[in-house]
Amino acid sequence: MGGIVQKVCGMRVAPKCITKVENDPMNGIYRLTRGISVRQISVILVLLFCVNSTINISSDAVDFEGGLKDLIISLDSPGFSGIAEIEIPAGYYSANATMNIAGLAAGGNLSSYPENVLVSLNGSIIWAFNSIGYGQFGRQDRFANDLKKETCDFGSGGGTINKKIRLPKESTISGARMGIKSVPSNSGLNPGGAYIFFGGQSIQDNPDVKLTGIMKGDRFGWSVSGAGDVNNDGYDDVIVGAYRANVSGTVSGQAYLYFGGSKMNITPDIIFTGDAAWDAFGYDVSSAGDVNCDGYADVIIGAHYNGGGGTASGSAYLYFGGGKMDNNVDMIFTGAAAGDRFGSSVSSAGDANGDGYGDLIIGAPQINGGNDWKGQAYVFFGGKNMDNASDVTFNGNNSDDLLGRSVSSGDINGDGYTDVIVGALGGSNLGYVNCYFGSQNMDNIVDISYSGSSYGDRFGFSVSGAGDVNNDGFQEIVVGAYANNDTGNISGKAYLYSKSNEILNFQGSGYKDWLGWSVSGSGDVNNDGYDDIIIGAIYNDSTGNNSGAAYIHYGGPNMDNIPDVNLSGNQSKAWFGASVSSAGDVNNDGYDDVIVGAYNASINNSISGILDPSILIGSRTIWNLSGSFNGSAEIGDFAQILNQYISSVNASGMDEYGNLYVDIPLSVKAESIGNISLYDLEIVYDHNATIRNFTIPLNRYLSAHQNDKNVNGNVIVPIDVSSKTAGRIGLFNLQIGLFCDQPPSLAKDIGTAYMDEDVAVVSLIDLYQHFKDDLDPVNNLAYSVVSATNSSFVRLWITANRYLSADALTGTANDNWTGTVQAKVACGDRSGLRTESNFFTIVVRNVNDPPLITSSAPLKIENGVPYFYNVTAVDGDSDLIGYHLLKAPPDMTIDGRTGQIAWMRPVRGNHEVNVQASDGNDGSDVQIFHLLVGNIGPRITSAAPFKGETWVRYVYNVTAEDPDEDRLTFSLDTNAVGMQINGTTGVLTWTPQFAGRFSATVFASDGEESDRQDFTITVIQGNNAPRFVTRAVVSATVGIPYTYTAMAVDDDGDSVVYTVLNAPPGMTIGDSNGIISWTPAATGNYPLTVIASDGRGAEARQEFTIVVTEKVKVKLEIARPSENERVKGKVRISGTAARGTLDVAGVQVRVDGGKWTNATGTGSWEFVLDTARLKNGPHILEARAFDGADYSDAVNRTMIVDNQKAQGKGFIPGFSGMAALVAVMACAALLAGKRAWFH
Repeated sequence: MGGIVQKVCGMRVAPKCITKVENDPMNGIYRLTRGISVRQISVILVLLFCVNSTINISSDAVDFEGGLKDLIISLDSPGFSGIAEIEIPAGYYSANATMNIAGLAAGGNLSSYPENVLVSLNGSIIWAFNSIGYGQFGRQDRFANDLKKETCDFGSGGGTINKKIRLPKESTISGARMGIKSVPSNSGLNPGGAYIFFGGQSIQDNPDVKLTGIMKGDRFGWSVSGAGDVNNDGYDDVIVGAYRANVSGTVSGQAYLYFGGSKMNITPDIIFTGDAAWDAFGYDVSSAGDVNCDGYADVIIGAHYNGGGGTASGSAYLYFGGGKMDNNVDMIFTGAAAGDRFGSSVSSAGDANGDGYGDLIIGAPQINGGNDWKGQAYVFFGGKNMDNASDVTFNGNNSDDLLGRSVSSGDINGDGYTDVIVGALGGSNLGYVNCYFGSQNMDNIVDISYSGSSYGDRFGFSVSGAGDVNNDGFQEIVVGAYANNDTGNISGKAYLYSKSNEILNFQGSGYKDWLGWSVSGSGDVNNDGYDDIIIGAIYNDSTGNNSGAAYIHYGGPNMDNIPDVNLSGNQSKAWFGASVSSAGDVNNDGYDDVIVGAYNASINNSISGILDPSILIGSRTIWNLSGSFNGSAEIGDFAQILNQYISSVNASGMDEYGNLYVDIPLSVKAESIGNISLYDLEIVYDHNATIRNFTIPLNRYLSAHQNDKNVNGNVIVPIDVSSKTAGRIGLFNLQIGLFCDQPPSLAKDIGTAYMDEDVAVVSLIDLYQHFKDDLDPVNNLAYSVVSATNSSFVRLWITANRYLSADALTGTANDNWTGTVQAKVACGDRSGLRTESNFFTIVVRNVNDPPLITSSAPLKIENGVPYFYNVTAVDGDSDLIGYHLLKAPPDMTIDGRTGQIAWMRPVRGNHEVNVQASDGNDGSDVQIFHLLVGNIGPRITSAAPFKGETWVRYVYNVTAEDPDEDRLTFSLDTNAVGMQINGTTGVLTWTPQFAGRFSATVFASDGEESDRQDFTITVIQGNNAPRFVTRAVVSATVGIPYTYTAMAVDDDGDSVVYTVLNAPPGMTIGDSNGIISWTPAATGNYPLTVIASDGRGAEARQEFTIVVTEKVKVKLEIARPSENERVKGKVRISGTAARGTLDVAGVQVRVDGGKWTNATGTGSWEFVLDTARLKNGPHILEARAFDGADYSDAVNRTMIVDNQKAQGKGFIPGFSGMAALVAVMACAALLAGKRAWFH
């Protein structure tokens, strides 16, 4: 052949080598053969012969001849496949067949072993090594999850992370090693940061506190907010979100709470963690105010991808503050449907309903599951028994508005109720912001709306309450539009509004600065009595490419748009300014502070490496290092520890091919934050796997190829071996037991079978019970009918290759053949060997033949005309036939001897008839038919009255008869206004109002047919009674004059005279004008009857009861100032007055018992008081209301005038404009402001 021959030698019988021929069309095919002689058939099979059709079975396990094993198959590129051939004598089959298999390195490449090994025979896989985590057969290069690299991310304090390696249970490890690499926390990474800048007379661009993320890509600082004073220690606290932290799974998210203090540290005091992968917990964070009014500020955290209500429905988590606050969630708010992104924005809503409890607002910008995106936002009122059902819901206007992308709050109209602010960045591709005023009965009607000015501005992407920047008693709003392009370079823009007016705008300066990406009120950072704002420009390049910046603008009477403080990222791509917020007063120095997020900041850390790492298998350490580890290393040979572990444990599982495996635990430990990677795993092992009994596919192949014998009379069986990579496979210890195939045989004779005439029996004889075979199961044998007598009367066939079936239905249902059939069947195997049964008998027995009705019923019938039908039937046994009606209409009869049906008076309807013919021997036939009898319509028998009189009731009782006694209904067609008929009784009624001739038609119907009657009514003029056209006044008040003008009209033009019955003392009525006058003296119910008469005997009456109650005074309340509130300068005093019995006419105010002065407004009133004219100290403020008759009770309030400059913590936007936290008294302070919402 001109090829190169590889040899695996040493067998004791010729040929002594297994050969593979290179450069041959059959390359890759291995032949284990030997020429067949009288005594030898193959080097791998026991010697067997088919002698005199006797079955000879070998021992259960036969090795290669001489006990040799090694058959090596090289799986080389490009196909990575090969064939091993087994030679078996024709006519023989396998009783059992097994062999062993091992994986070996490729020739010339000791690191390449076969992977994903498949061994198949005749298209059936008889063994495979391809499950997850198996790696190469003979060399493990991956972990149990099928990854070649495992990464262990340790949080604060380190810990233990478990990984696994999967190896065959009976393997012996000859070598084991892997690489290890460490990256310490933050070293050269970009975990993100958040920076606190202390307020003061001069604020420097140098953070006073630097808070840092933990792991690369956590996006620490994506969201930041002041948290209020959650532990009530006098220092405000801050919260930072890192929504891509991978603690509970990929992008599960975290948030970190830091307590303020005189020397604030950078270690989180409380860490909040998302529940599951992809929750994005921490996407937005905020103070929640004090929702339970316990004196501690609370916090809220959004997780807009959480799947609590469906994929990405979103959730928000509320945590109550406390002296020992923990990270256990106290309340969960969940989006309604998949894709809502509920929790994309969260904020305190101040005290929107004025009940003293802080409230919340949460946005869901992609409401409608990503198909509509109108967006929604929800307000949840706080309270002692607060729940997670929304109290007010705000809706976007149109698709793609994304309302709720940002939310915040502030007291915009200065009424003492906090208002909520909701951004919709997509509205009309301009964006808009809606404001909804808070009140005791807050609703979802937009009170103020602002719109973007240019297409694609993203106006409303960020919103925030700004505090009171000009100290006018009203809080302002700041709105970001980061994509504004007024400068031509998409620098961004922000806007400041007071109530409905824009008072300032702030323009970005650099290309794609994206000023307005974040906005927030910042409190009073310079303590000048005016609140300030902060605006982020995430992509500003002033201190590096996309380093970012934030700008503080001081409030004041002459506030402008020039930044007073510039804060910068000082690091390329830090994205400083991604989030901004007031931080409250974290160091309690009297100046408010700010916090700025830079979620891609790279933080230099002093940690030189991960501390004290170690790796264990079970309880045995395979590698450890004391101290700091930063870099890479190789874990040396740990084969011995692996062998000891594998031998000491049970298998972890078994795959479908019988391969047992052990999942070896790797415990990776460290004592600090950091990252450890395991890689370059290489474990070389010896493993002799067993290919379990493959007799079935082997015999299938032999059965199909018995005629494909070679020159030696043998069948060649190919075993296909393949893999995904280069390597070698060893096949050895082949064990096959053979036997010679014999024809099927009778297990037992087929006896006589019985069946009735008139039937077909599908499973008359089960042939499985009568044949057997040495090789094939009975269900694989082939059955056939050899012969049968009387085949013209009884048909025989095989059903489902199992049952002999017979059909004796050769005549009519009552006339079939009876007798015997002699039959024989045959059975063959797949080798073509055939055996016939004994002759057996089938007896067809006579049974009683039931009668057969041969006549057909006449179905045509007329209502009232007699009906006749002569039923006839035949009987194959000549039995006497009797006839019966099983079902029939009333009055129908049948003659039992002759079968004549008679029905003398048919009635309308569809009637079913069942007639039976029986032979007296339990044989019968039933005929079913239907008779349809037509309808006879109704006839009206009454006559209508032809005369009527105006205003006199006209009645006509319409009557009709129906021969079928059907239920009748009545209807009317007329031009007479007001005429009507009762559809059930036929009573027609009408009160004519005008003289003349009026036509009408009445109908009587039985549902199928109807009758009609046309008639004309002549109406003459009559006297019309008066009729009242006014509604009585039924309420009155003691001491207040009561007046009611009763008015009636007379259609005839007659004069109307009024009188009253049962009049209480003092009541009078004008006889011509109907004016009733009365001043009630006492409470009670007073029934009256007013009569209007026309002087011609006709009158009308109006009856009613007057309910007299005591007078209710006006009720007045003072909303501002609050009790003992410190005031200075011009103070806006306001409140409400609720009407009593009478409307509020006016409100008056006085101080310290002085002169009463009129306020402006009635229901809501206000008065501006200049306290400069008052001495510092307490003063009594009084207010009263007047209803035109009486004054209300005066209401008083103590206020403390303090016209010296106020000291202490500045304003924190979003908390009703309160200047200081009063935690325990009244719970009115709502703690921390809400900054804008960030993407």
